Amino acid sequence: MTIPTFDCAVVGAGPVGLIAALQSAKTERTLLVTRVQPKASRHVATPPRIESVPAALVNLLLDFSIDPRRIGVDRLHDTRHAAWETPDPSTTRGRAVAHLDHIQLTAELLAVAHRHPMLNIKSESQTPVRRNGLWHGTSWRARTLLDATGRAMVMSARRLHPPKPWVARPFWRTASSTEAGHLAADRSFRIAALPFGYAYRLGSNTTDMVWVVGRGEELSHSPGSLERTVRSLGAGWLLEGFAPLTAANTGRSHPASVQWPEDSLCSTIGDAALSRDILSSQGLASGISDALYAAAARSDDDGALWAHRHTAERAAHLKSLQQVFAACRHRDRPEWRAYTEFVTTHQNPTAFPDRAALIAGRLAHA
Repeated sequence: MTIPTFDCAVVGAGPVGLIAALQSAKTERTLLVTRVQPKASRHVATPPRIESVPAALVNLLLDFSIDPRRIGVDRLHDTRHAAWETPDPSTTRGRAVAHLDHIQLTAELLAVAHRHPMLNIKSESQTPVRRNGLWHGTSWRARTLLDATGRAMVMSARRLHPPKPWVARPFWRTASSTEAGHLAADRSFRIAALPFGYAYRLGSNTTDMVWVVGRGEELSHSPGSLERTVRSLGAGWLLEGFAPLTAANTGRSHPASVQWPEDSLCSTIGDAALSRDILSSQGLASGISDALYAAAARSDDDGALWAHRHTAERAAHLKSLQQVFAACRHRDRPEWRAYTEFVTTHQNPTAFPDRAALIAGRLAHA
């Protein structure tokens, strides 16, 4: 039996992997490898993921035939409410953002991928291996390989993250189609600093979510006890109009702190290259941008430029985190000090600015 050979294989079928595969398939024979995942516990709900992205990303998704309403977007937001430097929340205005549903976006992009004539899709659990200059899977070969497996980073030998990573605990409520227009009338982003981390809230056209993030004993308490803690710390304003946490849906906690790989076996994109702290609120947009750059890389010089871009992106993100931590009124608490020390230790003061640009679908020096 002849084993098919592809120009590019993308491992991982989240939004970043799907965008990379769809973009690559415009000019090359491409394979999308979806990872077989272990069955989740029937007792643990899979939480939705609402992402805040720049309004321009919605326009980009239209180019991939994604209807904004089908991924939770029916309006844009330009306000942000934060109690970070002081206990009292303040409101600021900025660039317009959209709140989209990560899971719905994945489903829509996967449907587009299944219809693409130049894109093949395979599902397997085996990790690709490199032999004789090609990447090999169960019944395929590829000249180049992109790891888009997110925080799993399956093609990386080592991951760097804080010694005690922070986690995010989700709570959410959903609305029927008749209630959706009235759900969380003000869905703009809200965030409050806490001694052991922070809490934030945002919503799409059908889902309203609260995440409590950080480290420490308080985060592991029951929903009722956790809500009392949040309110006692002066952050009850963030929960106004939300269901009691005891009545809200909840599910498995997710890693929330920054992470990146070392000694990757292949090119990495999105969270597999840099899992940003969710404080950045731009992780998905950055990952999709990374996918477009990856699909444009054609030569060793392109690869070097792209690798340099990753280094510059990580340096900028760590610097941004350090500034956010320094402004937090709880920065002297043990949990914040430990995380700040990790970020500071891994700063690269000699990192150069990002020199890559995407021009007419090709990588170029900026």
